[in-house]
Amino acid sequence: MSFPKDSHQKAYVCAYVFHGTHPVLLVSRVDGDWSFLCGGTHPDDGSAYRVVGIGHVLGSDPALMDLHDLPSDWEAERENVGAEWCRSRFVPSKAQIVENSHFTRCIRAAILPSLWDDSA
Repeated sequence: MSFPKDSHQKAYVCAYVFHGTHPVLLVSRVDGDWSFLCGGTHPDDGSAYRVVGIGHVLGSDPALMDLHDLPSDWEAERENVGAEWCRSRFVPSKAQIVENSHFTRCIRAAILPSLWDDSA
């Protein structure tokens, strides 16, 4: 597994990374797609994200090359530029799960029951 050889392969970036006002601190591979994000909070709509060629992002920070082998459905995060990447398996947040009711029922019943506290 590695980055796509085609530098024009799509990658998602947040608007802050796109405009160069924030560095990439979070790299995500949800469903295999590459996302390069600042790690901050963004509105939950398309205005907060851009699609770019992956070569554009990789050329902006050589440390991103350390993540060439990041598996699908994993993410890597660092505290700041120059810090080491911390890798972990992607676990959807409660908000992401709620977006899909069938998925919600399955997850709620079997995998992540601790996310909900129905007693409150």
